[in-house]
Amino acid sequence: MMIVGISVTTAAIGKDETEGIKIPQNSTKDGQTFSPVNGKLKIYVKYARELRDTDGPFNLPDPYVVVDAYDTRLHKNTRKTITINETLNPDWNEWLEFGKEDWLEFRIQLLDADKYWDDEMMPPDTVSICQGNHKDQTYSSEDNGYLMYDYILE
Repeated sequence: MMIVGISVTTAAIGKDETEGIKIPQNSTKDGQTFSPVNGKLKIYVKYARELRDTDGPFNLPDPYVVVDAYDTRLHKNTRKTITINETLNPDWNEWLEFGKEDWLEFRIQLLDADKYWDDEMMPPDTVSICQGNHKDQTYSSEDNGYLMYDYILE
């Protein structure tokens, strides 16, 4: 296995980007109580299958995955996989590491590297982070296949 962690940005997020993010320290939102979790966050992006061809008849998508992890200071920490060219069934087998923090949640998204069109292949999926080893997580879209990944908080 190859360990890869490409940092795109680590910056405080703006008000619009915090919409829907849980509030730290045993807070309640929409009737749900939660606490942040401390540990080293690692996400293993495995593969995607049955993706929709968004690039037309003469080429295939160039998929990649972006993960934004949010800590209790509401800082967004972004990592992304490599881009795999021209495929509907990419295999990444790639670790994205975020380091040790007090984590709230992460957002995972499958994108298509395009020069002239919107990169989005599937809308982002938000995951509340829990301690432990979480295997075979599925991120799917009704009309655009699925992505398999694991995540670990140690």
